[in-house]
Amino acid sequence: LSTHGRGFGLDDPELLPVWKEIEALGHVVFIHPHYGVGNEHFGDYGHTLFLALGFPFETTTAISRLICSGMLDKVPDLKLLLAHSGGTLPFLAGRLDSCVKHDIHLRDKLQHAPSTYLKRLYFDSLCYHVPAMECTSRLIDPSQMMFGTDHPFFPPHVDEEIAK
Repeated sequence: LSTHGRGFGLDDPELLPVWKEIEALGHVVFIHPHYGVGNEHFGDYGHTLFLALGFPFETTTAISRLICSGMLDKVPDLKLLLAHSGGTLPFLAGRLDSCVKHDIHLRDKLQHAPSTYLKRLYFDSLCYHVPAMECTSRLIDPSQMMFGTDHPFFPPHVDEEIAK
């Protein structure tokens, strides 16, 4: 599913019946970015910044909105698998927690800190960087990290450290 859902974001209240049905069926939804975020800053550098930054930022934004909307309180057993190791969410989980805790508009709206919701999700392993994988595996139980690949768009990336 695209991070844009049906065009209004994954936090669109009209998606609640869909999320509830998916949760009831026990299905997993793979969330993948499509358009990127911040594209107005990336035009002079081919597709590099669009793919390396825009896609992860899109996932980060979409899932952060889904959490902050309170939607995941309504579907606590919803299984989401996030592309690209969840964008920057594993790295920014503490910052998101702190910002919500100190925001009078959100701190009483959510049942849990944002990182608690993140720990319920699944993340693919496609981040091309050992420290990023370590960050993700420290946030979630490693059993929630799934194999991921960009093949056939990019040849499989083999990092010598990971191959060991």
